[in-house]
Amino acid sequence: MPLTSKTPASILATHQLDAYIIPKWGPYLGELELPGDKRLEAITGFTGSAGFAVVMPHQTLLIVDGRYTQQAPQEAKPGVVAVLGSLSTIPKLIQDALPSCNRVGFCENHFSHKHVAFFKKAFEHNTLQGFSTCLFENTGSDTTLGQKKSQPSEIIPVPNQVSGAATGEKLAQIFKQIEQEHLLIHDPEELCWLLNIRGHDAPTLPIKFGRGLISKNGEIHFYLEYSAPLPPTLIGPNLHQLSEESFWQQAYEKLNVAVSSEAPAGLINKLRTPHLLATSPIAKLKAHKTGGEMSALKEAQYSDNICFIKLFAWLHTQKYQVREMDVVEQLETLRRQNKTYHSQSFETIAGSGPNGAIVHYRPMPNETLLCEHALFLLDAGGHFRFGTTDTTRTLCTTNTPTHEQKEMYTRVLKGHLRVLNTPFPAGTTGRQLDVMARQDLWTVEKDYAHGTGHGVGAMLNVHEGPYGISPRAAELPLAPGVVLTVEPGYYKPGHYGIRIENMAVVEEREPGWLQLRNITHVPYERKLIDGRLLSTHERDIINTYHCHIYQQMAPHLTLHEAKWLAEATAAL
Repeated sequence: MPLTSKTPASILATHQLDAYIIPKWGPYLGELELPGDKRLEAITGFTGSAGFAVVMPHQTLLIVDGRYTQQAPQEAKPGVVAVLGSLSTIPKLIQDALPSCNRVGFCENHFSHKHVAFFKKAFEHNTLQGFSTCLFENTGSDTTLGQKKSQPSEIIPVPNQVSGAATGEKLAQIFKQIEQEHLLIHDPEELCWLLNIRGHDAPTLPIKFGRGLISKNGEIHFYLEYSAPLPPTLIGPNLHQLSEESFWQQAYEKLNVAVSSEAPAGLINKLRTPHLLATSPIAKLKAHKTGGEMSALKEAQYSDNICFIKLFAWLHTQKYQVREMDVVEQLETLRRQNKTYHSQSFETIAGSGPNGAIVHYRPMPNETLLCEHALFLLDAGGHFRFGTTDTTRTLCTTNTPTHEQKEMYTRVLKGHLRVLNTPFPAGTTGRQLDVMARQDLWTVEKDYAHGTGHGVGAMLNVHEGPYGISPRAAELPLAPGVVLTVEPGYYKPGHYGIRIENMAVVEEREPGWLQLRNITHVPYERKLIDGRLLSTHERDIINTYHCHIYQQMAPHLTLHEAKWLAEATAAL
């Protein structure tokens, strides 16, 4: 039952608006959702991880990217029209749907300064009205919408040998990059990185929600949304944990404050003398993993790889006569046998047959067995202390895949291998690598509607900026210590989906040249590899990779599991 009897049309009328824009995210932007903060789902019915709603008097637009072109129409409520687009296309979509639109509203705490600057330019002939709170705060059937936790959650300290630097050392690194006296930290991931802590505030993101203000003199003021005071071992003379209200009183009094243009516009507008930065200086520092963080990431990946292999051996034993949700539960059971396991790093994607063609499909309890379809796509990640994983494999449940399925899998695999095994000169960006992954699909006029890879945090966000491999990736040269995924795919709507994903770290190969070093060790699906499409070099790469997997993983398996792995990694 809705928390408010007000209809979208009546809310617009009350505030004299023709349209109102609502993002998937809340006040922390990006993927950082507060518990129960599900406005987009409440208004549109859409459960995907990214999108926007434009509420108008007689209809609501649900704007999604290419990952959700199948999912969005299926989930959309009556009166909600799903359209393909992005934040940059919102102005035109509103003008096309409502030519007489004069007044557009939004919550200034739910959009960054950069976003609002774009809206102001795009809506120059309209009145753009920002509100300090979301007008649709309590719309929908989720009774937890907008509510905060009442109980503090655990704080997990990150040892210096893992983080690579104490908080004071990180502070010095930050102020080497900016001239201002203070920096407002709006991103909880960046605050956790600086304080060397993690937490349980979000289901798949081991962070503490909060914000901070750091000063060149070494002072750090911060607040945490759901937390008791920091453990004594983490408290220093210059570290001041405040209430949320006291924190903002301090922040709004300061002069000469640097802040990222990616911070919420509402926060920036209240600063006395804000100095806008294109991006936060912490973002790049956080993305370049230390030796301790890399060791933790590799250990986490090793642990998760064993779970994947055990899962695939189990599926083979079951003859794939299990449901999608059974696979999710079995993987979670295997992970929880490891004492260092923390949680999933995102909701597991487990799609059989046509469900695999839905890029971010979420399995639901059903009676469909994997064996009823030839292909099964599994994309799953986990947080371990203190590393994060993300792996995708496409399995074949039959011994007789079609020629088309084998061809498309092999073309995806060839692009995956090319990115992982091609040296590139220093100065190369993720946009340039993205083209290499698509080459073999483009030759047959096929493509995929998502990026080829994203950054991965150190027991932080599995989708970490600012680096990525994508046509839309930031124009930042890739650098040693950056961890990325490599995950090209192909999706045939209504039939099947294919994606292959490994994690890799950028390393220096020799002066002036870099390479990606693979850290994922899970076999590819031999039954789907068309050897006629492989070069001798590609075949050697796969055989060497599979041989290494067997040598590394077999000692940790049962005899039955090791036998399956031997067959899965046999030479091509």
